[in-house]
Amino acid sequence: MNCSHCSGDLFGMGAPHGTAGADAVAGAASPGLSARAASGGGPPATVFFGGTILTMDDRNPSAEAVAIADNKIVAAGAKNEAIARAGPGARQVDLQGRTLMPGIIDPHQHPLPGGLMLMHTLDVSYEQYKTKAEVLAALRVKAAQTAAGQWIYASYYDNVLHGGYLTMDELDAVSTAHPIFVYYVSMHSATGNRRAFEAAGVDASTRELSGGGYFGVDADGRQNGMIQEMPALMKFLVGFPKLTPAVIAESMMNFLYQSAALGITMVHEAGAFAQKADVFEGYKAMMTHSPVRYSVSPMVDYLDQAVQFITPYGKPGPSALQIPDSLLSFYAVKIVLDGSPQQESAYQSKPYFDSSDRGIANYTNDKLRELVAKVHNAGWPVSIHCNGDASLEMALDAIEAAYGTSPAPTGINRIEHCPQATPDQIARMKKLGVQPSVLMNNLYYYGAAYRDRILGPDRAARVYPHGDFLAAGIPFSIHSDCPCSPVAPLREIGTAVARVCSIDGSIVGPDQRVPIEAALKGMTLVAATHVGMGDKLGSLEPGKYADLTILEDDPRKVDPTKLGDVKVSQTWVNGTAIETPSAKTVT
Repeated sequence: MNCSHCSGDLFGMGAPHGTAGADAVAGAASPGLSARAASGGGPPATVFFGGTILTMDDRNPSAEAVAIADNKIVAAGAKNEAIARAGPGARQVDLQGRTLMPGIIDPHQHPLPGGLMLMHTLDVSYEQYKTKAEVLAALRVKAAQTAAGQWIYASYYDNVLHGGYLTMDELDAVSTAHPIFVYYVSMHSATGNRRAFEAAGVDASTRELSGGGYFGVDADGRQNGMIQEMPALMKFLVGFPKLTPAVIAESMMNFLYQSAALGITMVHEAGAFAQKADVFEGYKAMMTHSPVRYSVSPMVDYLDQAVQFITPYGKPGPSALQIPDSLLSFYAVKIVLDGSPQQESAYQSKPYFDSSDRGIANYTNDKLRELVAKVHNAGWPVSIHCNGDASLEMALDAIEAAYGTSPAPTGINRIEHCPQATPDQIARMKKLGVQPSVLMNNLYYYGAAYRDRILGPDRAARVYPHGDFLAAGIPFSIHSDCPCSPVAPLREIGTAVARVCSIDGSIVGPDQRVPIEAALKGMTLVAATHVGMGDKLGSLEPGKYADLTILEDDPRKVDPTKLGDVKVSQTWVNGTAIETPSAKTVT
């Protein structure tokens, strides 16, 4: 890295160039870089110059300078023009060779469970333990430290990378004195011991629950400890810490500050649970103090509660509904149609590799059409989780039945994850105006497993076919689905470009690689449109909100497999640099 452009103190911290990344920004107190002038009496207008500026605006792809005033961008172009538009006394920020780009947007996260898991469960992720044996040993240590009868909750277990599913017998061998619940990183499954099943009130005769929940059995028909899909998983929260407003706020704020430290300026909660409308009042209260913008799509089962809350403010349509005096907005309604390819519960048109199983859909065709019609009739776009090609076919049928054969006037209908789209389905998505949001972390971790164990080489070569989406003229966004995978936006962008699986270093589906510019748009401009904010965020254009990410390097000039190593210098939201306190790592 060329450090010749660096001079002086970084953010008032004395850090040398190349070290002021996510860790350093956690302690940053200064709202700008090398500020040369400032006016008094409130946040001054600011002009950025002296580095690479990526606008993500095809009409004006680069700029010499960007000016912001209050919370909006007022100029992106020549430096003298930007200074003039910022007005007298504007702060002048020399980027010192860094790269300024629109704020990164993660269009599919789960901050509430992510924050709770981060603070209230034992982390048994692959980053912490590499084998099932190591995970079981960590659980035994936890059991020895925990009073008999108390629950042990663990999370982020990975059946693919850790080497297989856990069983009830294995967890009983850890302890029969504690209910044990181990949540899988996919967020679709868990394993419990017998004590946990007893505490949850699930007896040996229980097999399926309404809404897609079910329990696994062994070859002899006995429960094996597997707990599948949300209706079943929710039964095992009986021993979890009571979700008071204080617990929820602390967990979520910790999670969101970590996202901000990674350059993220907006997250979208893809499926909020709210049994009462006043739950959303809690969201509104938290979002008056949030470090980042927060977009919500309610789960379809809670659409009525969401409508009750938003009615005084309006309703989403082609654009998100922004709640006044907060960073909260609403867009789309979430439906989870199937499970996870890693657990072979995603619904496929043909069996998994070396298997007779095709996965399962959470709803019948008729029920799905009923739900999608309800969303359409309420005037919202729909967002459907589809990890298999058979579930995608069901989703497209339901969307076409409810919204017609042209792009919906209510906004962009999305397919979440969308790893298995066939060429015919891509053509149909184009016709219907349906757009995908892809999960590149899954290729980063599981690409080799898709090829060798889960899908087979032919299907794996097209898994997450964003190259085909790009060729068809279909915009795609990129998301983390955290806590299903770590928040690592720059690495996710790099994976879309390189398609390298970290486990064995192989390239999975080289024909599906895309240019870096398209991948960057997947977490800026396209991501903004996918949360109904494309007219307000995602590019550095006058009139849009001043949400900015400053990087130590130009992502276009970095080896895409090393993009995750690029440091985030600062994150700005609504015209203000975010001060991110130190907190646990987001996984």
